[in-house]
Amino acid sequence: MCEIPMFDQIRPDDVTVMASYLEYRKVTPGTVLAAEGQTGDSVFFIVSGKIEIKKEGMDGKLASMGFRGKGTSVGEISLVSDNPIRIATVVAKDPSEILVLSRVNFEKIEAKNPSIAIRILKNIASTLSQRVGQLSGKLADLA
Repeated sequence: MCEIPMFDQIRPDDVTVMASYLEYRKVTPGTVLAAEGQTGDSVFFIVSGKIEIKKEGMDGKLASMGFRGKGTSVGEISLVSDNPIRIATVVAKDPSEILVLSRVNFEKIEAKNPSIAIRILKNIASTLSQRVGQLSGKLADLA
């Protein structure tokens, strides 16, 4: 898990605890991990491979919004929102390995290991802040 920046602030002795709450999956190209408009119930951490983020356009077609690769995550809002509706479709572009943290398991971490949950939440906040900053820069370029 050390290669996933979201887990960088988790103490080494907590890594084993954290690992017990994660589900490991191997996915093939074209596998839909999440679909726009569905209720989100998990965050995905990419261990290897590449996934594509797609958004439905005005014409109803899916347009590529970019890619995420090793060490990144997608779907963080699912853990922190009271209304976690997926805002994009996530598809495996390459053969990929992912770790899945469900909302149910995150709530178990909150109850049993609040210090781990706090570190995860801080890392989610940092990740989302960086993404908002990047998006703001792109929007400013369009103006």
